[in-house]
Amino acid sequence: MKITVADLLGNQIPTAYNDRLFWFASSTQWRTGDLRIDIDNTAGLVSLDPELATSMSLPTVDDLAKQSPAGKFASGTGPMLVSSGVLLWLNGRLAVTRRSHDARYDPGHWTTPAGRCDSTPRITAFKEAAEEIQVRQPDTGQIWIPREAHKSLQDKAKEYPTKLGFPPPITAPLVTVQTFLDDTQIEECQMWACFVAHCNTLELRLPLVAQLPFEPELSNPEYGTPALILSHTELRRRDLVPALAFFLEEVQQYEYE
Repeated sequence: MKITVADLLGNQIPTAYNDRLFWFASSTQWRTGDLRIDIDNTAGLVSLDPELATSMSLPTVDDLAKQSPAGKFASGTGPMLVSSGVLLWLNGRLAVTRRSHDARYDPGHWTTPAGRCDSTPRITAFKEAAEEIQVRQPDTGQIWIPREAHKSLQDKAKEYPTKLGFPPPITAPLVTVQTFLDDTQIEECQMWACFVAHCNTLELRLPLVAQLPFEPELSNPEYGTPALILSHTELRRRDLVPALAFFLEEVQQYEYE
C-alpha cells in the first residue's frame, strides 16, 4: 500500500505505520508575523524506521536531522523536520514532561507535549497533548482530559490567538503558520515557532490556557516519565530542551520590556 503525505494529513495512515511515518517541510518561508511551510506530496515523507525507509525509498529521521544548517533559522531553508505540540497553561502554570534518559536528543530534559507531525500542525499539537498527559482532579480522581481525547482538550482549553496572557502576565510573540500541500493551503493557525539547528527541526507550539476550579495533578501515562505543572520561574534553562528554553527567554524578555 502506497502511503502519501495527503494520507497523513487526512489522518488516514494505517495503524501499522503509527509513529513510524511523518511528513517534513520541503521549504519554509518566514516573513514578519507569518511562517509558510511547504510540503511536497510526492516526496514529503520521512520514516523513523530504517527498514521501512529502505522498503519505501524514503529518508530516515536521522538522515534529515543530520542536515542541520549553520546558523539560525532562515527563510526558504529546507528540507527540515517539523515538530508540533502545545504550551498548556493550567491555572497560570505550564504543563511539562520529562524526556526519557534514553531519548536520542536532549535526554532527561524537560519539555512540553509535542511530537513529529503526522497531520497538520494544529491537529498534531492536540493529538500529542492528549497522548502524553492526563490532567486529574486530586480529591476526586476525576480525569479532566482523558488520554487521547484531543477533541475534549479542544473544547476545554482556550486558544490564545495573539498572545499568552495570565496574571501574572505571560506573553510571547506568535506567528501565523500557514501549511501548504503542493501549493494548496490546508491549514492556518497562530503558533509559537523556533528552529533547533542541532536536530534540523522546526518546533511549533500551540498556546492553550485553562482556568480550573481545582489545583490539577498531571501524569504521563504514555511513557511513564515525570509530568509536572510549574511556573515559568521554577524552570532552569539548563534542564530544558532548546525550544522550551528559547520560549522562556522570550517570555522573560517581554515581561521586562
